[in-house]
Amino acid sequence: MSCSRYMLVRELFLFLQQITVCLTLTLRIYALYNRSRRLLSCMVIIGLALLGGAFAGSFGDNSNTVIYIQGSDCHNTFTAETAARSGLAWVAVFVYELLIFVLTVFRTCKTRGFLRLSLSSRNILDIIFQDGAMYFATMTLINLPNILTYYCGSYITRGNLATFTSCLNVFTTRFNVQSVISSHNWQAGSG
Repeated sequence: MSCSRYMLVRELFLFLQQITVCLTLTLRIYALYNRSRRLLSCMVIIGLALLGGAFAGSFGDNSNTVIYIQGSDCHNTFTAETAARSGLAWVAVFVYELLIFVLTVFRTCKTRGFLRLSLSSRNILDIIFQDGAMYFATMTLINLPNILTYYCGSYITRGNLATFTSCLNVFTTRFNVQSVISSHNWQAGSG
């Protein structure tokens, strides 16, 4: 496989991984809001708008260069303009995760009341809020350095954290969903 084809497949897989993560988060919010079709419709519209921008940035008029170093593998470098367009996909993921976090906080505060929010309780809503807050903090700490490499990094470092960020994003989402399921099963079994 040529280096340019390898890099295209790599970008496509990163893109598909982030779509999977966003779909998982969307399903979680859909369930949290009692399967509200109106909210789901709004989230789908926002998600499609962000997806379109991310797709155009990642795959439209892509002028990145692929460098093959003898005895090594393919290395992708970006011009400043291409890095800014490619970084849009990660900014879109960050914006969508921010939307998910705001919806989680809003639902928790609306249901429980801001002053009555207790993180020591084992209520499923409290667990979802606590896990959502930890997930958002973790993903912010993971996504921001990646986004900064696209916009502030040298031509050699632009986008180098993308694979690492994507893997951690998938792992963190899976761990977050698993912890909510485990907590819910624990609570259901104790009642």
